[in-house]
Amino acid sequence: LSRSGGATRESSAGSGQRRERRGDFERGTRTVRRRLPPLEAGMATEPQEEEDDMGSLWGRTVVVGSTELQLAEDWDAGLGGALWEGAHTLAAYLSSDAFPEGFFKGKRTIELGAGVGLPGIAAGVLGADVVITDLELSVPLLERNAEVNAGVITGKVRAQTLCWGQDISQFDAPYDLILAADV
Repeated sequence: LSRSGGATRESSAGSGQRRERRGDFERGTRTVRRRLPPLEAGMATEPQEEEDDMGSLWGRTVVVGSTELQLAEDWDAGLGGALWEGAHTLAAYLSSDAFPEGFFKGKRTIELGAGVGLPGIAAGVLGADVVITDLELSVPLLERNAEVNAGVITGKVRAQTLCWGQDISQFDAPYDLILAADV
């Protein structure tokens, strides 16, 4: 992730482009819809474009700073299977100049209600050791997104089930950072 400006945007062919300037970082989005193989088919890094029968699994290329992340969305996973605006904003903030260079390196981090995992994966790219959490239904999607982006993650990212209000003894608290967007 580039520390200069901390811009986040979605790229690739598509329509509906929008750019904004908020604080010290710029954010622009462009929606990309691609059908991906089912989760059981393995970790596909090159999604297949199709116009007909798109299915429930969609792929997006999201650029945070200067790093391209490949993220899948799965509408069968409910609300947690979608990429929401708050995740874009938090990922842009993490990569902005609000934090000194190297701030995230080795920081024990947990993302609550991670959905597709954009902020947690962005923190992992910046060097944090991250546990991205959501309901059990979303964990395969989180695992897929972490594995597809493993080549750009400089810290560690792993997915784990967390249902709020239930036992948290399997988590290695305390954490240095707690991330949450659209929860």
